Amino acid sequence: MYVGIIIITVIILLILYFPTEKQLTKDESQQNLAIIAPIAGPDVNSEIKVIAIEEDYQWWHNLDNNRQLQLALMLAEKVLPVWETYASTNELTYQESIAKPVIKIEPYLLQAAIESINMGSRQDLPGAENRAIKKCYAAFIGPVVALQDGTWFPPYPAKKAFLAVYNIVKCVVEPNESTDASHCLVTSITLSLDCMDMNKLYSKEEIRQLLNEYRSLR
Repeated sequence: MYVGIIIITVIILLILYFPTEKQLTKDESQQNLAIIAPIAGPDVNSEIKVIAIEEDYQWWHNLDNNRQLQLALMLAEKVLPVWETYASTNELTYQESIAKPVIKIEPYLLQAAIESINMGSRQDLPGAENRAIKKCYAAFIGPVVALQDGTWFPPYPAKKAFLAVYNIVKCVVEPNESTDASHCLVTSITLSLDCMDMNKLYSKEEIRQLLNEYRSLR
């Protein structure tokens, strides 16, 4: 008799226990998914988070390279204060390995790059033979590799501003094919827009208005 009561008790406990355990496992899985989902790959551009803009506001994909360049430069100038604030309050250094010396990033690199490209031309893609632009491009390579290797950790807004300008410079120095240039410029535009949104430089409505003002000039 006692054995029967014990068996019944065990069965009831099992029935009550397993659904709870299953639910906990499901909840834990959802939490883990939420944590894992935002993790990006090693490509420095793979962490781009596109802000919620309607399809109509992505018309810049269809612009020619010259117009994309002008828009990318205009937006990069808008987010330049994000980089300047970070650069003025933090040491801009990285180290490739413990055995190698600490390398300093020029705080005015982004501004110098934008000015060099603007001086080259705002009407056409400047030639890759422009020494000032090539010098800026060479200065970007080390920090970009450090971002890929995880040896330099700027906050996301500053990182996006940095990569927005880098992609413009890369387009100018290494145009290769028009499709490659367009990809770099669209990436730069997206990074600048995301930086604006992330750092609350502008509201989404102000960003749309800014884009519409440029679009009306076409």
